[in-house]
Amino acid sequence: MTVNKNKSREQALSADEYEMLGREMEHVILYGYKNKKRLMFFSFLRGLITGAGSALGASLVIVLLLWVLSGLERMPLIGDVFENARQSIEATPVK
Repeated sequence: MTVNKNKSREQALSADEYEMLGREMEHVILYGYKNKKRLMFFSFLRGLITGAGSALGASLVIVLLLWVLSGLERMPLIGDVFENARQSIEATPVK
């Protein structure tokens, strides 16, 4: 039985077989659900959660980056550069 598994793994699928597999997968996605409204609702919900997670993750990365950069202000050699940058940002008028 092991020989058959290894042999089937070595054989590549033809273009027709890939096309047939794709059609079968599409059929499962389109017709495999009993309620299309439920499918669309869960797809919409998954998109909302993905967007919210991306926004939250990006916000956390920015906060961590700013926190690390604020710690660099106290370093002897590059602290003056960051202090000057901070002062110029604060001096910039907000419109």
